[in-house]
Amino acid sequence: MKSASTDLQAQFALIKNNTAPANTFAGAEVVADKAVADWQRILNDSAAINATVNADTTFISAVAFAELSEGDATDALLVFFGPLIGFNPTTALTNTVTQANNILNDPTLQNIVNTNLHSLDSFVDSTTPIAQVTVTPSF
Repeated sequence: MKSASTDLQAQFALIKNNTAPANTFAGAEVVADKAVADWQRILNDSAAINATVNADTTFISAVAFAELSEGDATDALLVFFGPLIGFNPTTALTNTVTQANNILNDPTLQNIVNTNLHSLDSFVDSTTPIAQVTVTPSF
């Protein structure tokens, strides 16, 4: 996601500064298409991370409940009450979601994907902002 974010910002700079390759219609369209692809990659990665983390934390909770039903309360205590004492076995997972959400909701990126690129570079044909031509996948 970080590399897609960096690339999206680079593509936007080319459009904003009217320095797309050869400063032509074809050059600007290639850059705009790359920007759309970068944002779609960010959306895909974020959705995949969220789906994976949700599945993993659900699995961890299910295992803890299974152990509890077999008479071993240790896992359930750690999973459900560990965060209260500063021990959270799912921190690595939730930190990954936080990082993904920070990239997805970055104000700079949000500004880029909600900007009409045609208004910045008339060689960009589409007047539809990137956010309106991409789709957040659902898993």
